[in-house]
Amino acid sequence: MNNRCARGFTLLEILIALGLTTLILVAVMKLLAYGAEVWYDSDATIRATENDTIAMGFMRKMLENAKPLVWAEGPQGASITFEGREDILYLAAPLPVANAQAMGVYVFAFTVETSAEVDNAALVVKYWPLSETSLAETLAGPEASEVLMTDVSRVRFEYYGYPPDVTPEVDIAPQWLSEWTEGTTFPLAVRLTIDRVDDNDSRFDTPVRASWENVVIGLNQAALR
Repeated sequence: MNNRCARGFTLLEILIALGLTTLILVAVMKLLAYGAEVWYDSDATIRATENDTIAMGFMRKMLENAKPLVWAEGPQGASITFEGREDILYLAAPLPVANAQAMGVYVFAFTVETSAEVDNAALVVKYWPLSETSLAETLAGPEASEVLMTDVSRVRFEYYGYPPDVTPEVDIAPQWLSEWTEGTTFPLAVRLTIDRVDDNDSRFDTPVRASWENVVIGLNQAALR
């Protein structure tokens, strides 16, 4: 029999073996923890992207379903229920639910504001039952809201059409405008840009969020006829 096997391992050899085993276990645990972190971050990013895609689809659907109702207040040829500035957009449409026609028309507003539901600014949609008198009276009614996108630093709307003092018959091309107010028609399209919270901002522990730049959505011009 081998003399080494007969006498067993020395205490030093056992301590060295235990130390090596500990180092291996620590390395394995770190690898597992890193893998779990990568998986979590990837999953969070995927879910965030899916949520953003759903939100953009909702906005596109609402714009395409906008109704050009005319406010009762104001002179003949008064403005329709579509009004937009660079940081907020109002439109009238049915609720995006089953049996929506029976529930009437609502005014929706898309804008960015701080929400109690999230840590930082978010793109939200607010909505009110339509009062056909005016936008101001509608906004004085009962309000509800939903968060569409989180980690949003700014939203910018632009409106493609003719300036208010120009008629389509004039030999001038439509242009992108920063606001659409007191209009009697829809713009031809809306261009949307959504900027996200800076990834380097240490105040927020958020998944990577994609910005949306120059998303163009056409409006249903047939609804005007």
